[in-house]
Amino acid sequence: MAYQARRAVKKVEVLELVNEDGLVEHKIEVDLSADGLLSNVRGKYVELQKLMQKLNQAKSDNYKDYTLEELGSAVTDLYKACFGDENTLIILEFYKNRVIEMTKEVTPFILDVVIPRASEIKKEISKQKLSKYKRGFF
Repeated sequence: MAYQARRAVKKVEVLELVNEDGLVEHKIEVDLSADGLLSNVRGKYVELQKLMQKLNQAKSDNYKDYTLEELGSAVTDLYKACFGDENTLIILEFYKNRVIEMTKEVTPFILDVVIPRASEIKKEISKQKLSKYKRGFF
């Protein structure tokens, strides 16, 4: 009898990019069980939050412009951590330099869907590992 090593079922959430006519132009899958996804996304979100605080505290217009550029880079980094480089480019092309609209539409998907679901999945995996450990598998 052969030992069988199985892959877990892939758990995904899908972001649909819908155009002005109400048609879905792109469907972007996020693998919620991917190693490192949760910590990478959380880390990039913390960086984004720090920059937003910095922007709110900015006093001179030059400083605000510089901080806005940093903020745009931080949003892009957050998207890359969540969606990957290729899918981030698809999102950027879809919104065609409408950064505020993109941020208002896409970021809640990360904060309200991806992070909570990925956290749940991570807890499930930890429980499974713990039960195997208690049975002597690890």
